[in-house]
Amino acid sequence: MKIETLRMVNFRRFVDQQLDWQEGIHLLWGANGEGKTSVIEAIHVLATSRSFRSAKDQEMVRFGSERAALSGAGVGADAREELRVVLGSGPRQLERSGKRVGLMGYAGALEAVVFGGGSLDIARGGPQARRRFLDRAIAAGRPSYLRTLGRYGRALSAWREVALHAGAAAAAELESYEELLGLYGAEIQQRRAEYVDQIGGQLEGRYRELFGAAEGVSVRYRPSPTGRAPHRPERLQAGFAASRRAALAAPGPQRDDMELLIDRQSLRTAGSAGQQRGVVLALILWVAERTGAQRGSAPILLIDDLEAELDPERARRLVSTLARMGQVFVTSTRRDIAAWQPGAAVYELRGGEIERAA
Repeated sequence: MKIETLRMVNFRRFVDQQLDWQEGIHLLWGANGEGKTSVIEAIHVLATSRSFRSAKDQEMVRFGSERAALSGAGVGADAREELRVVLGSGPRQLERSGKRVGLMGYAGALEAVVFGGGSLDIARGGPQARRRFLDRAIAAGRPSYLRTLGRYGRALSAWREVALHAGAAAAAELESYEELLGLYGAEIQQRRAEYVDQIGGQLEGRYRELFGAAEGVSVRYRPSPTGRAPHRPERLQAGFAASRRAALAAPGPQRDDMELLIDRQSLRTAGSAGQQRGVVLALILWVAERTGAQRGSAPILLIDDLEAELDPERARRLVSTLARMGQVFVTSTRRDIAAWQPGAAVYELRGGEIERAA
């Protein structure tokens, strides 16, 4: 997959910026605060309809403007697509090949995998960050998984509402929701367990190849209720039924975790900043490769602040690996990174403008 053009109108600090992209590595460089991360955020939003930085669309709109628009052309696994996203205080507008579509109609046009500041929450944060990463990775190769997540989420919200306010008086209604929660929850846990097994078979080798490191890296799936395997629908259904009086603490996929380990210890507590960054990068690059294999075309890869917390040797090895991964965008305050990979396209950001420098 690749993005060929990008136009940003009133997006973040950019008034109206048109950019053309090619294959290979793109280096976006400039001082802090010049908008490097905003450019790769725009690519991610256009490709996936989601921001990896902001939960609210209005935060992406240039100050003083009512709406922002992103548009461009991309080549997916099957066809060339014209895409457009309009953001503001109202409902988000999505267009694909000139037609208004919903989220499911937009999903799958392109796929982008990102490593940004928030990605380190996978190593340093709580279970929610790891669940979010895992679910997005699964959905990138299996878009129908989004429907299962949505159905489970709606059933969970409805069950909680009834359990908290109607209680035993609505036993039959609770049972119907619990049956759905068991069915969808078991499917989610099965998909998560399969994906984590695949990660576990590859992550350590990928980490060592990428960074030349000797430490052992592993991953474990921790489904809820406590256990090492996904649960059958009947057990999940029973778990919800037993938790009616404490609905907010009920077990299920919303409490699962994916544990990352380094030398058999928690990466979150025992790993150094460089090790945490390295493991998460190895994980994200593996997901990009896996997604490409599933969809028949490598996703667009976005790496923010490339050399942060990496020693020079590891940073160079990373750039060498990225050169083999299709269309890649990296941001940095260092112009000399381009010399590590001849042929990289270089863009300079200064004063709200972007210019091709090499």
